[in-house]
Amino acid sequence: MRSRDANNAFSFRFFSLIFFYSSVLFADEYLISYRDVIVNSKLYNHQFYISKSMQKCQGIKQPSLILENPKNLKLQTLLASQETKFYLYTQQIGLELKDKSVQKNMIINSKTSITFKTKCFDVDVNENFVKIAYIKKEKN
Repeated sequence: MRSRDANNAFSFRFFSLIFFYSSVLFADEYLISYRDVIVNSKLYNHQFYISKSMQKCQGIKQPSLILENPKNLKLQTLLASQETKFYLYTQQIGLELKDKSVQKNMIINSKTSITFKTKCFDVDVNENFVKIAYIKKEKN
């Protein structure tokens, strides 16, 4: 005769194993966005958002960006240290640019905002580099 406790322990181990591997499979997709506000040629506000995707992103992987990571930095720290390369990569995907200039009493005031709306990226972390690929949504 089988013990009920043994069956519960086996099912607990089985489902915890499935949960662990499913969380590992989804851990490499991130949602990334940023916004820069420039007032009178000075950086006024810089916001950079990175979060793990809660669900699998549907779409087609686009050409990737490879960043060297010899110190095994976290993704946000790595992107901040090599932000020029990442900004050039995101320009190819698409940015939103808003500019407002007002001249009053011979004084020009300008406000420019550069926005990269939230997009899904596939991130593959290896020992010495990180490979980031944009996942483009399929059009119906």
